[in-house]
Parts: sequence; C-alpha cells; structure tokens
Amino acid sequence: MSFTARPEVLVCGAGVAGPVVAWWLHRYGFRVTVVERTPEHRRGIGGHAVDLFEPAVAVLDRMGLAGRVEEARTRTERISVERPGHRAVSVDFGALSAWVSDGRHIEVMRGELAGIVLAAAEAEVEHRFGDAVRTLRQDAGGVLVEFDSGRTRRFDLVVGADGLHSGVRRLVFGPEHLFAHHLGGYLAAFTLPDHRGLPGHMVVHPEVDRLVGVYPVWQTGQARAVVLFRTREPVRFDHRDVAQQQALLRTVFADAGWEVPRLLDAADSAEDFYLDEISQIRMDAWSRGRVALVGDAAYAPGPAVGGGTTLAVVGAYVLATALAEAAGQPGAAFGAYEREIGDYVRRSQALAPALMRSLVPRSVWDIRALVAFAHAVPRLPSGLLRRITAAQSGPARTMASFAPPAPAAPLPVPAAEPVSDRPPAVVALSDAAEHRDVIGGKAAGLAELIAAGERVPPGFCVTTVAHDAVREAGALPDQLRKEIVTAYERLGGGAVAVRSSATAEDLPHASFAGQHDTVLDVRGADAVIEAVQRCWASLTGERAVAYRAADGIGEGIDDATVRMAVVVQRMIEPAAAGVLFTANPITGARGEMVVDATAGRGDAVVDGTVRADHYVLDGPAPVSDGGCLSSAQLAQLWAVGERLQRRSGSPRDVEFAFARDGVLWLLQSRPVTTLFPLPRTTPADLRVYLECGNLQGMLRPFTPMGMAGMRAAAAHLIRALGMSADPVTQTRGLVEAAGRMYLDITPFVRSAVVRPRLLEGMRTYGPRVTDALARVLDDPRLAPVRGLPFRVRTVLRVGARLAPGLIAGFVAAVIAPGRTRRRAFAVADEIRLAGEAPLDARTAADHVRRAAETQAPFVERSPAMLAPLYAAMAAHAMAARLLRGVAAEGEVDETLRGMPYNVTTEMDLALWRVAEAAAPHRELLLGTAPAELAARYCAGELPDIGLAAFLREYGHRGVAEVDVGVERWAEDPTAVFAALAGYLRLDDPEQAPDRRFAAAADAAVAKIDELVARARPTRPLRARLAGLLLRRSRELAGLRELPKSVWLHSIRRMRTHLLAAGAELHGRGLLDRPEDVMFLDLREALAAAEGTDLRALVERRRAEYEREMRRRTVPVLMLSDGTVPEALVPRGPVPAGALVGMAAAPGRATGRARVVLDPAGARVEPGEVLVAPTTDPGWTPLFMTAAGLVTETGAPMAHGPTVAREYGIPAVICVRDATKVISTGQVITVDGAAGTVVVEEGSSG
Repeated sequence: MSFTARPEVLVCGAGVAGPVVAWWLHRYGFRVTVVERTPEHRRGIGGHAVDLFEPAVAVLDRMGLAGRVEEARTRTERISVERPGHRAVSVDFGALSAWVSDGRHIEVMRGELAGIVLAAAEAEVEHRFGDAVRTLRQDAGGVLVEFDSGRTRRFDLVVGADGLHSGVRRLVFGPEHLFAHHLGGYLAAFTLPDHRGLPGHMVVHPEVDRLVGVYPVWQTGQARAVVLFRTREPVRFDHRDVAQQQALLRTVFADAGWEVPRLLDAADSAEDFYLDEISQIRMDAWSRGRVALVGDAAYAPGPAVGGGTTLAVVGAYVLATALAEAAGQPGAAFGAYEREIGDYVRRSQALAPALMRSLVPRSVWDIRALVAFAHAVPRLPSGLLRRITAAQSGPARTMASFAPPAPAAPLPVPAAEPVSDRPPAVVALSDAAEHRDVIGGKAAGLAELIAAGERVPPGFCVTTVAHDAVREAGALPDQLRKEIVTAYERLGGGAVAVRSSATAEDLPHASFAGQHDTVLDVRGADAVIEAVQRCWASLTGERAVAYRAADGIGEGIDDATVRMAVVVQRMIEPAAAGVLFTANPITGARGEMVVDATAGRGDAVVDGTVRADHYVLDGPAPVSDGGCLSSAQLAQLWAVGERLQRRSGSPRDVEFAFARDGVLWLLQSRPVTTLFPLPRTTPADLRVYLECGNLQGMLRPFTPMGMAGMRAAAAHLIRALGMSADPVTQTRGLVEAAGRMYLDITPFVRSAVVRPRLLEGMRTYGPRVTDALARVLDDPRLAPVRGLPFRVRTVLRVGARLAPGLIAGFVAAVIAPGRTRRRAFAVADEIRLAGEAPLDARTAADHVRRAAETQAPFVERSPAMLAPLYAAMAAHAMAARLLRGVAAEGEVDETLRGMPYNVTTEMDLALWRVAEAAAPHRELLLGTAPAELAARYCAGELPDIGLAAFLREYGHRGVAEVDVGVERWAEDPTAVFAALAGYLRLDDPEQAPDRRFAAAADAAVAKIDELVARARPTRPLRARLAGLLLRRSRELAGLRELPKSVWLHSIRRMRTHLLAAGAELHGRGLLDRPEDVMFLDLREALAAAEGTDLRALVERRRAEYEREMRRRTVPVLMLSDGTVPEALVPRGPVPAGALVGMAAAPGRATGRARVVLDPAGARVEPGEVLVAPTTDPGWTPLFMTAAGLVTETGAPMAHGPTVAREYGIPAVICVRDATKVISTGQVITVDGAAGTVVVEEGSSG
C-alpha cells in the first residue's frame, strides 16, 4: 500500500487536533481537506480552560503560533475557595503553576486555542463546514467517502480528529462503548456575566461529589463557569440534546447552595452550554488501513483531568511528521506514529483516575483538606512550598516529558506537477505571498496577515495573470472560468466577498481607498464570476482613473501599466465591524489608535453611510463608553494593532469584524497614507519640533544633500561660537521629517523661565499655531522644569566672543551708516569672488570635502553684515516707541517701503529692465512655454534680450534656493522666463515695477516727514530724534536681504563642487546621473567616492522627494510622537451661526458651496466647497476641484475623508442637515481641524 506523490487527505474535525494535523500535512506537501459537522464552526472563547505543556508549546512554536497563544492565556493569578459561612481562602495560582510545571506552560481557553489553530489551517487548506462523513469504503485505490450532503469523493487517507464521540472511529473501528471507559465524573462549562469583576481571580466552591468554579474571560469581559460532579451510577443522555443536559445539571445541583442557583439560571440561557461525561478512550491501535485517529478520537484521557489538549497537539504533529517521513508507506507511517507517542499517551492516561478523585471531593474530609492546604500555602516558607509542590508535580512532569521529533522534509514535487515559471491565474491566499508581483495590494496585505498568524477569512486570489488573459482574449477563457469555480467550490461555496486587489492599491503613499469595487454576499459560481468581472471593470472606472491622475498621487502608475487581481473570501457575518487606525489619522499621534465601528457589517463604515461609533484608544486597557464594542473587544483591537504595526514598522489601516461568536477577524490591512512622517530619529522622551524651513522660504522638502548643507552651515556656526563640530556628520539641533527642517525647541518649552515668553515669540506663525503651542504647554508630559534652556557658562563664553564685534558694528552703523553699508558690500564681494574662483579639487572625495567647507567664510564674516541690520531694527523700534500716541498702528512700518540698497529689489528691477529690452519679442515670449524658452536659451536659439548679463549677476538665485540640491537660475532659467512673461503682460505704465518702487520710496520719505511734523508741536526733541532714527533705519534696513544673497554664493560654490564629484562618480558607473549626488548626504557621497554603489538608495530617495513635493500641508509645530498640535486645539466658542460636525481632514478653506445630492452628472467648480449627504467612493472624482468637503454622515476613516486628506482639502463630516441648511452659492468657511462650518454673513445662494 503506498501513497500517490501528493496524497489527498481528508481530516474530519476542526477542533484542535484537526487543524494542527491539517496545517502540518499541508506544509509537508499533502493536499488536505477538512470537514466539520457544525455549520458555522465555533471560534469563540468557549469551552473550558485547558493546559498546554512544554511539548505542545514547542509544536505551536514551530507553527509560529506560540506567541499568539501566549497572548491569549487566561491570566488567572489567584484561586479562592469559598463556602457559605466560612472565610474565603486564596492561593497564588501563578506561583504554584510555575513551581509545578516543567518547561513552558500556558493555560488558555479551549475555544480561543481552537480559533487560533483553525485560522492558521483555514489559511492553508480547504475547509467544509456543515457536513460530515456518512460512510467510508477502503479499497486498493484509497478511501471512498460519502458525506451527509450526498457528495462522494475519493481520498488517499482519512484522519479522524472528530473528538471523544468520533464518527470516524465508529465507522471504522466499531461503536463507542468498546473503547470508552467512564471515570465516574461529568464536566459542564458555559458563559455567564462577570458580576464579580475581579480580573485574574478564579473562585471555587467545593461540595461533596461536586465542584463549581467561576473565572473571568478577559477577552470578552464575561465569565466562564466550570462544573464537575460525580454520580454513583452512570447517567445516560443524548450528547446533542442541550436542553436535556441543562435539565440534568439542574437536577444534580438542585440542593446546592452558595451562588449555584444563579449559575444554573445562567446555564439555561447560555448559547455555548457544554456537558459531557469524563471518559477515556483506550484502543489497541489507532489506525486501520488508510484511516488513522488522532487526539480525543484515539486516546482521550478524560476532559479536565488528563492533559488531553497537549496530547491532541503533540499527536497531530507526530502523525503528520510520520506520514511525511514514510515516503509512500502509510502502514509504516501509522506504525511509527503509534510507537513514537504510545508510551507518552499511556503514561498520561494513567494520571486521570487519581486526578479525578482529587478534583472532586468525595467527603467532607476532602473539602477540609483542600481548604487547609489553601490556607497553609500563603504562610509556608517559599523553599518548603517549592519542595512540597515539586513532590506533587508528577502529572505536570509527565505531561512535559515528551520531546517532539524534528520536522520532516516536504514531499518531493511529483513529475506530473512540474514547477512552472509562469505565475498562477488562481492561488490560495495562504500561498499568495509567493506571488507578490501578480496579486495586487489588498491580497498582499492579507497574505502578510496570514503569515503573521492572524485570523483571516479563508479565500483565494484571481491574479493579474487572469486579468491579462481576459484582456488578450477579449473574453473569459473557459479554462480560467473553471479554475475560479473550482477554487470557489474548494472554499466550500456559500456566501463570499469579492474584492478588488489592483497592483496600484494599498500602497505606502496612496491607499486607493474605495476607488475599486467590492461585492459582498456573493452566492453561487455564476455570481462569483460576475463579481470578479465587475472588479476588473472598476479598474478603468471614472473614480479610479481620476484618483490615479490627481496631482500625481498615482506616481509611476498609469492606465496602461496597472493591473487588477481579485480576492475572494468566505463572508463573515459580524456582530460588529469597522476600521482600526493604529495611529490617530487626524492628530497624527502614534500613541493613539482610532476605531470606527457599527453593529453588523462594516461596509457602511468605510463607505461613510452611517454615523459610526467612534473610539480613541490611548493604551492597552481602553474603556468603552458604549456603542457596539465592549472594553474587551477594544483591548483586542489594540493588541492586534500593536502586533501589525510592530511587524510592518509603520501605522496600519485595518478593517475588522467581530463574528457573532465573539471571534475577531481581520479583513484588510494597508499602510496609513495620510500621516505626516515621523522624524528620522525618534527620541525616547517626548520632544517639540518647530518647522523652520519656511523662514527661508522653503515650503517644499529639502533634497538629502540640501539638508546636509543646512547641517554643515549649523556646524560652521557652532565652530564660529567656539565649539567643535564636523560639517560632514553634524546632526545636533536640526531634525528632519519628510524632508523638512525642524528645530528642537523642547528645552525652551520646558524651561520655567522661558516658556512664559514663548507664546509671544510665536505670534508671527498665526493664531492657530500659538493656540497649538498653548495646548503643548498644557501637556503634563512637557511640564516645566527649573532653570534655563542653555548653560549660562556657554552663553557667557559665546557672548564674550561675539559681543565686541557686534557692538562695535552696531555703533558704527548708527554713527556712519554709509561707511558701514560700504563695508558690508565689500565683505559680500569678497565672498562672491571666492565662490567664483576655479575649483581646486582633483578627486570626487576632495570635491565633497571642499563642499563641506564652502559655507565657513560666510558664517565667519556674517557679523559684518548682521550688525547694520540689528542697528536698523533697533532704530526702527526706538522710533516707534518715541512716536507712541502720535503714530497710528502700522504707520511707522510704512516708512520701510521702497527701501534702498535691497539686493532683492534691485534684482527685480534688473529683471524689469530685461523685460523692457525684450518688448520687441513680446509675442515670442508670451506665446511659448517658459520651459521651452529656457531650453532654447540654453541652446543659443533666442534673440539677445540682455538675459545673460542678468544671470551673471543673479544666476546663483533660484526657487528653494537655500537647498544646494536645487538648480540655480543659471542652470535652468525657466522661472525667469515665467516672471518675464508676467512683466510683459503689464499694460498699465503706473504698475511698472520701477515706478511702483519709486512711488513707494517717495511715500515712505513723506511719511517720515509727516510723523515728525505731527510730533513736533508737543514733543519737539522726540520728534527730531524719531526722524533721525527712521532715516537711519531706511539707510540700513535694505541690507536685510544681503546676508542671504551672499550665503547663496556659498551654496552655489558648494553645489559646483558636488556636481563635479557627481560627474566623476557618474563616469565611474557609481551614479546614473551627475545630479544624483544631491540625493545623498555628505557622508554617503564620501562613501560613494570610495567605491560604494548607492544607486538604489538614490532612486528610493528621489521617489520619496517627488512624493513629498506634492504634499500640500506641513505642520509648523509637531511632537516627536507624530502629534500635530494644531489638530488638538480645542474648539473654544463656536462662531455664531456655525454648524458643528466632526473633524475629518485638517485645514481651512473658504469658498462658495456646491450642494450635490447625486454625483451622477454633477460638477464642482475650482474653489467650491462640496456639500453632500454622504460620500462613498463614487463621489471622489468631484474632490479634484473642490476646496473642501462637508457631509451629513460618515466617519473619519471612511473613504471620503481618507481621500480628502490625501488631496489635502479640509473636511467636516456628520453635519446635521447640511444639504438643507446650506444652499449652492453661499460662501462658507470649512475648518477641518475644529470641525465647524460657518456660513458667511451676507452670502446668498
């Protein structure tokens, strides 16, 4: 008798042994089908608590499930013995268990364990529920099985894992009474409310021949009762008649006291009531022909008394391993199985009678002995107690005494089933991870969940290979249809969910939330085929195409390259379902998780068509304030979220469902795409970061080398202050997040001396940022500490170094502004000329080192340019103080218009002169795109308009010019031609820049004279001094642009060195383009110069940079845990007439409302705010032109708000009657952080 190369095995039973043996057989290369009698197998927390000893834990560890089982342990820490009229006595169960057990020991609810192993097996093999074996006929070719459903099918092998009352054992070996040996006791278990509320505390009530125990089940927030009793004569009852069993229990305990009457009432209404006799199954052999038994079906030691769960896990593993090692000889396999585990089973079964006698008291003396032991345990010395418990630990040592054999090698792949290089058209989800290129984003996420051991509904993936075949053929090929239908039938038929899984979906930077179709509750083969085709068609639907096109959000994705896979999974009928975000998508806080859920199916949550129950979780023990989820369920979601986030390394967006039996299923997991990234290095303590790139006009991200340039400048500044710093490796002070430059201001926030003045210093950032900072100052984690945010000694040393020069420069500027100004320009010329000198480096490494030092001269000489600027600021402030009460608010600032000696203004006027010279070529310059003009200019194909002279003077400037990685105007003058076009469109001579500047200067001088004249009658001396100070300020304040302009010469010099290094590295084949050096930092560029190939890193960095270029909002203030304090600002008083909803996407927008009740044929003009009853995925194309979004229903994690956040438009949801209160055409203001909508006064529809 031998197997085929890949034997087909039927496993009967889906409790514990069945899923374990199925999982291992599949791993070894067998084709496995599991059949289970119950229509919807119980995966809840039911059953009683069972013990897993070291051998079973080792097997589960090899399956990757030990961690999950450990997390699900009962957490029982104390056992109390209670009797009416007596004081309760408690025992430290955790300590006793640790002393008694050898090796690892886990106590877990049997239902929870069964759910974990079943989920693992379902992900791998075919399962059929609601069916059972009716007949078995063995012959030379295998086993012909007839099922209760009427189907017949041939298998090579049948494994009976169907429990104590095994049907397979009855059909093959004979009736149960031949093997069952009653131990004199009975066990009942059921769920009831946890009225005591004592976590980890089991209560036991003993009576003669009876024992009742109640303990909490932390996963559900309920309790579990376990009842043991002994009868003098065997009791006969129907194992499937629950009502009869409940009546039996009530009869046996009719006279019991304590809380037993309340427990009996709970038993009568319990949906998971279980009662069975405590019997052993003793057999001479566990196999016959091609049929083998495992677990309780073969050698049940007796429920609750003999380690049956450990035997089931170990026996299943040993059986599967023996079959794999038998190399086609089932007789040899079964013999090896029985020899390997036989002695272990016999020794384990021998323990049961004595354990039964000790568990259930036979007399009052037994009860007194139990109480005396419990009373003595806390009082005995720990050493003595260890010796006593060790002496009594024989059963535990016996259960831990087996060493599972090493896993076997998988069966060889048969010649009839050659391995193909072509990916499959249909693949089980459990195998999908091996084909990531053809399964799409959603299936890839599910495959990761399965690999992590999470509960995922079983299913299969119709890969992109199938989609390609349909595209090529123009129709669904018959063979492909057959494969899909076969996979559906192997899934067991019935209701399934059919969901899109495009290759452009669930990406790290774009979720494509709801852009493709999902079809739920699909039944029947034809309906499945139709649903799959519908998902294929949605790939080219309006909303998906619009999403891919929107602002390049589908970067690298176009309609010609994107492909569609389809996931088909068994439907879960949930009691509650929804979405879990493992980080707060509104505030960005990584320490919070957010859940939106509703009773029943969760598609209404993700579509935003219901107002979901909203929970914000801030730790592993959340408390539910009502709604459809309990505290225990929220705790489960937190634990799941932590596991997934830890495994993936980033926040996750998870769809989930709690089935009616309480089991948590995961339906989808994808990256959260809308969070602002955390800083590259996250400190242990909470920090506060201020975005400072915008101070230099940097609203876009820095290139990696641009950030390195800023760090080098900081290093040179530190050196100038008399401290040591390396411009290549400097990282202090500056923090990078998403390519933006942040300053760590935590020392100032936490300083009790500085923080009272900090808010005033932040006023320039606007009220929302100052309000956010006020919220930060209230955070107890950032409580003030005594002292200054710096060392006084350091400040004094730096002051002594810098103060003399600055003071001298300040005084000189006030006394002789002209001389000081000329000196500043002379310094600027020296630095500029140094930056234009020929390069003096020979190798790439030399160029990089020179680049790191180019900013040193500017930093060292900058005080000469800064002193007159400080003098101008001081003079202006003093004049304003002198004119207080004379000048109205803002009048003194008018004196700084049209300032002379401003290099930026001079640059603008120089460009205007170029425009004047270019007037004869106006038609050419206005009718040609700036980029094309730039290309033609660089090629020498444009007429001379004086641009060359302009670029010689100002070609070191550019867009985002403080970033060394960005091209200068001299390299790409596109922006210059765009500005020229704007100048050439001026048709009003009075709006010419030179005239406007001259008029502004004249007005400023006239304003000084006016203010002096107004002050002279009452304050003649003050008036005269104020006039002098204002004129000094005008002479010097124009220099405020000079330091930056000079700095840019140093940055251009740095860029020149780096491009020279890049050219050499490109020539050596280490970079694809010379400019790629800008996507490295200085240290990496030196490594490349030494021969390290960093091209892959460059491409990854370039892609990140291009994505960040499209980011619309950047937090000015951020905490190191990702929290954006602006989103935390309390609403405060709601503006009069405001409509209040829920914040869903941050930002603020004002525009005319467009009320849309049906997206079909609707349009939203640019700048309008979309107002709708809801927004399912069909609405999202309208977002492209919308300035904001307002809905009457929804949830922050629904598709609409998710896409709104990706588009960067504010959204407020759950605004009652929004489509009735707001009319099209009204001007409204949407505040997506505050959750308010204001209809502006005087606006009308």
